[in-house]
Amino acid sequence: MKRPNIDMLMSRKLPKTEYQEDLKESFEDPLQKFMKHLIFTYRTKQCESMCIKSIDLFKKFETYLKEENCKFAPSHTKFGMKMKNIDLQGISKMKKRDGNYWTIDFKILETELHMECYKEEELILDSDSEDEYKPMNDSDSD
Repeated sequence: MKRPNIDMLMSRKLPKTEYQEDLKESFEDPLQKFMKHLIFTYRTKQCESMCIKSIDLFKKFETYLKEENCKFAPSHTKFGMKMKNIDLQGISKMKKRDGNYWTIDFKILETELHMECYKEEELILDSDSEDEYKPMNDSDSD
């Protein structure tokens, strides 16, 4: 059976609805959603990268999952393995004397996650504690 104009049907772009976008977002990896959350929460003009202890990042991830009512609950070890295998530029692991740390470059990560760039006046620091993380300096990479 021959269908007339079937090639035109396939070449037309279908409109994207808000429902489709919500559905797409609901299937996004919780770890990638968490990375976006970190960008929104910690990126500022003065802080375009952060170095955070592995256990502290895991605790932030657990808190984020509870806030989002997500049932995904990996162990600290599984979280570390997922972070290592996430295959996103801007995330790197380093070892220091007092433990493992993750360095997150927000600018690179934002590009990797296809997020819109922030306007400088929209960058706001929203942190409860100064000692939970520290902005990276060139002297910190020992």
